[in-house]
Amino acid sequence: MLEISDDNVPNFIESEDYIQSIYDFLNENNYTYCLYSSEKEPEDVEYYMVWGTSPRGFKHSVIYHDGKMVHDPHPEGGDVVNPYAYVWLEKY
Repeated sequence: MLEISDDNVPNFIESEDYIQSIYDFLNENNYTYCLYSSEKEPEDVEYYMVWGTSPRGFKHSVIYHDGKMVHDPHPEGGDVVNPYAYVWLEKY
């Protein structure tokens, strides 16, 4: 989504305040975070995250492109069920 190497993205969960670390990282890279909570997927957004429940029963997020999942960070995959939020990043 950011079109940068994974090596240049910190492991946010290791931070004391990982949510603030995410916002700081996005701000440093001129991105803003957009949240659209709805049952309808966003329109005119190329890549976006879908938040829902993994097949393993935990909160999970995956990356979508043109209405199809293109990346699931969990090794077992499985997408999400019961999506409850759509999130994307906008460059400023």
